[in-house]
Formats: sequence, structure tokens, C-alpha cells
Amino acid sequence: MENNLENTSQHSVIVTQISETSKRCRTNTSPSSPLDGRFVSLADFSTWKAKLLILETLLKSKDTTIADLTNQVSQLTIRIGNLENELKVANDKTMDLETQVEKQRQEQTPLRSWISVASQAVAQIEGKKVDRPQEQIEVLNSVVCEQKERERRKKYIIVFGVPMSSKTTQEGQVADDKGFIERAFKAIKIDVKKIKNIRRFKPNPNLNRPPPILIQLNGDSDRPFILRAAKELRKFSEYSGIYINPDLTEAERILDRKRREDRFNLNQQERSRSTSTRYFISGDRFRRFTVEPSCGADSQMHH
Repeated sequence: MENNLENTSQHSVIVTQISETSKRCRTNTSPSSPLDGRFVSLADFSTWKAKLLILETLLKSKDTTIADLTNQVSQLTIRIGNLENELKVANDKTMDLETQVEKQRQEQTPLRSWISVASQAVAQIEGKKVDRPQEQIEVLNSVVCEQKERERRKKYIIVFGVPMSSKTTQEGQVADDKGFIERAFKAIKIDVKKIKNIRRFKPNPNLNRPPPILIQLNGDSDRPFILRAAKELRKFSEYSGIYINPDLTEAERILDRKRREDRFNLNQQERSRSTSTRYFISGDRFRRFTVEPSCGADSQMHH
């Protein structure tokens, strides 16, 4: 029994100790005790939440700004491309203008020579003491108009001796004329692509020969080459009566007629002296050549 009492007494002591320990634990976890470091107060949580919302707003604003900047960069890239294209077009126009200026400068060279002729004419008028300045203006205007007309006709030649077509329709006649001209050009090795347009003049009822054909060429430089090659037509029986001449102004035709008359007179003088010397027209001058008795060149020079 003594042993049982001792055990009971010990058990009571242990229970009492456990109760004290429980009280202390409950006392330490009361609302008035300080929070453990693992927990955050409600005020701090609200502060951090507000800060997070602000950060999210800032991030969204930055995303919008980046998108706007990207769009602006794209627009600037497009504008730069357009400006480069405009600059290229401007450079091309500048080059074209420079080419035109150079061409006009070259074209003014013969104009200066004509102006010198006009100045001489004016000097003659002034030398006669004619007090009419209107005549001076008319002379200058005539010279300028003549020069412009010559420039315009540089792309034209006239073909004489082409027989009339037997076709009854205008389309058929035009086709025959075009075919004849192209065959003649090919015979003397002229590229038919140089031809831009072909038109036959209206027939003259007072003349018993076919009207000539006016040919417009594509370039200014084509005419001299064709006129030189036209001399070869006399070698072909089909084209022996075909002659190709430049399209001249009225003033040029007068001068050309005068040169031909002078050449004819010079050759007549040589014939009267029974010489073999003959003259031909070369530009604005006459050149001499020797006629072979058997070649018949003398008769050819009458054309």
C-alpha cells in the first residue's frame, strides 16, 4: 500500500506540472502577445498589395509606351523609304535637266552662226542708213524661225520616184508604199526600224510623175547615214530611179537650187574645154573629181 501511495503522489505532481506548462503555452499565444516573425500584419499586407498594383500599372504603361514607340519606328522607316524614293526621282530629274541643258547648249552653236548672219544683214541695213528698226527685228525673227524649222526637219527625208500603187483603197496604197520603202532600205542595208512614219504627198495634177513620199525617222542622227547609203540605190535596177533627199526648208531649197545651178555651170565650162574634171557639191563647197571616160559618172552628177 505504501508503494501505491507513493505512485499516486508522483502522478499528481506530474499532472500538476503539465497543467502549468499548458497555462504558460496558452498565456504566450494570447492576442496581446507579439506576432511571430513568420507572419505579416494586416497593415503591411495592404501596403505591399497597393505597391504591387502600382507596379502592375507601371508595367502596363511601359508595354503601351513600347508598342507606341515600335509603331512610330515603323512609320519612320516607311517615311525614310518614301524620302529615298523621292530623292532618287529628284536625282533622275536633275540628270535629265542637265542632259537637256547640254543639248540646248550644243544646239545654240549653229544658232550663234545664224545670229552672226543676221547681224551682218542688220549691219548692211544700217550701212544703207535705213531708219527702220522694224526691218532689223524681222530679219532676226526670220533667222530664228528658220533655225527652228531646220531643227524640226532633221528627222525627215523625202523619197522621189516611188511608183504609185494600183490598189483602190487608201490602206492598200499605204501598205504598198511601206513595203516598197522597206525593200529599198534593206537593199542598201538600212535598218527599217529607223522608220517611224511614212506618208505620200498629194499628187499634183500639173505634174506627170508620182508624188514623193515623206519619211519620218526615229532619230536626228539617222538622216546623214541614210543619205550616204542612198547612193547605192543606183546599183539596183529596181531602184535606179529612186532618189532620197533631206527634207529642206524653203530657204534651204533656194540655196540648194543655187548650188546645183552653179555646179552645172562649172561642169559645162569643163565640158566646153573637153576636160575630165567635174565638180560635185560637198556641204557648202564644190569639190573636183576626175571622170573616167567609160563610167558614165558625168551623167549621174546631173541628178
